[in-house]
Amino acid sequence: MKFVNKKLDAIIKKRRQEIEDIPLDEHLPHDILTSMIIKNTLRDVNYIEAGKATRAMTDTEIRGNLFDGLLGG
Repeated sequence: MKFVNKKLDAIIKKRRQEIEDIPLDEHLPHDILTSMIIKNTLRDVNYIEAGKATRAMTDTEIRGNLFDGLLGG
């Protein structure tokens, strides 16, 4: 389990960096990981500032969702 967590954490970290390196006026890739990372951030096309109730997902939350997707299909 530790191995999978480390791999997913590395993938998430790498994608976060890739997103940061893309200028704001350029489109981002359309995939589930990018969508989870940018949800409720300024990069989200549906972004609405609504306070703490709509915060961005943490890496741990993203990792859990990816893991569920890998196992559950």
